[in-house]
Amino acid sequence: MGKLGRPRKEENALARWIDKTANGDREKVATELGISRKYLDRLCRSERRPSLAVAINIEAKTGIKVAQWKDVAAHSAD
Repeated sequence: MGKLGRPRKEENALARWIDKTANGDREKVATELGISRKYLDRLCRSERRPSLAVAINIEAKTGIKVAQWKDVAAHSAD
């Protein structure tokens, strides 16, 4: 059976890490990071820049450096 869901337009290191290491279980990763699945999806599409605290948690869990997020545009609601 093929992959479910919409095809991805873009993915970043976090999305690739989840696919490879967490078997694509975004719900589990979101829970472990203490964020919503919707917010995690936005991070994976580089639509949101995480807060410093969330970026530090992502780095601790995945090894993805906090500095990676510097090029993601800030969002006024974040």
